[in-house]
Amino acid sequence: MVRGPSIFDKLSKLVSGEKIRKIRCFSCEHKQEVSSAAQSSLCPSCGSYIDLRDLKISGPFGRSIQTQGEIYLTSKGELTSAKAACGSAIIEGKLRGSLVCNGKVLLRAHGKVMGGIEAYELVVEKKCDVECVRVVKAHSMEINGKISARVECQTAVVINKGGFLEGSVYARSISVEKGGFFSGELFIGKPDPTQPEGAPGVVPKQQGLFGEGDFATV
Repeated sequence: MVRGPSIFDKLSKLVSGEKIRKIRCFSCEHKQEVSSAAQSSLCPSCGSYIDLRDLKISGPFGRSIQTQGEIYLTSKGELTSAKAACGSAIIEGKLRGSLVCNGKVLLRAHGKVMGGIEAYELVVEKKCDVECVRVVKAHSMEINGKISARVECQTAVVINKGGFLEGSVYARSISVEKGGFFSGELFIGKPDPTQPEGAPGVVPKQQGLFGEGDFATV
């Protein structure tokens, strides 16, 4: 039987100044706290091995990845893995494979993104300017740069000052701050595109250009 750290262990780490981070098991999605210095762990719920190492990609890379650490795809990197699962990610280079992240993804790339992105939290940073060929899925999304994509968001899409989103958006809500813009089709209250229009809580499709503090929500 695998046991998680006791309260005494957690207090000892806090007293010693050791940083703690939260991770989630890929197999059963059980959450636990581990030391930021740890390289691996075992899930106390199902006993699965969990890799915690960070990975920096500065060239072509096509092997499968499954880590609760961070994937850093540099501007010279190219990720073609059929599935790259991670705890967090920074994307500056070419993503041609499928990225699945149960934490935060910082998108800083330029040009076409041929691969898929699925994240708990997606942040499109200020210098980002991308066109995503495949559907972008996230629990929440913050736009500070420029992105063209079909978006499926479980909660809120927030477009901040200087942010620009173009495409079809399926989300629970959208907020366009002053200086931010959205152009395209908007399906509010419909994070699942298979849900028919007219269903309870679904606002009919809206089209056009939104900006200067416009917002929609349910």
